[in-house]
Amino acid sequence: MTKKKGTTPLPDDHHVCRYVPNQRQHRDFDTGQLIGVLTTAFDLRPQDKGGLSVTWVEFFGPKTTATLKQAADAYRKCTRSKKLTPSAAFAVGNVLAIKKASAVAGKPARVLHEQTKCNAAHAAIRRLDNDQIEVLDAIAQQAFGEIADRDGSIVCLSPAMGISPS
Repeated sequence: MTKKKGTTPLPDDHHVCRYVPNQRQHRDFDTGQLIGVLTTAFDLRPQDKGGLSVTWVEFFGPKTTATLKQAADAYRKCTRSKKLTPSAAFAVGNVLAIKKASAVAGKPARVLHEQTKCNAAHAAIRRLDNDQIEVLDAIAQQAFGEIADRDGSIVCLSPAMGISPS
């Protein structure tokens, strides 16, 4: 098997973050406090080609508020508007937890650094497709336990990650 040019597996102790738009965030009805994300935040789009798009946090150094902010900024640079709304959130997951959750669900994933023109820290969670909802749910519920805001501050440590939309 040949390795795709420009892809490198990420170390198991590293982290990735995934942008979660407002409509895929789970907020407390009364307070508006962010309490989790919907599983739909992990749906693959046709342009994803079997890889869930994420940003590698440790590309910028050890995981801190500053490197989470750098990861958010790297994502922002790839958006059309070049802006992140005040409600922007990023689900943060551990590489080993992603691999374990997907393997237990029956489809071992790989987490690869796949630099793009606009995001040098871009990575992808590979070997996924939307037909395997149990794998995507396992990743959402078991591997992404923190939520950071656009400034890199952890705003939610959530056992309530991966909430199914009602």
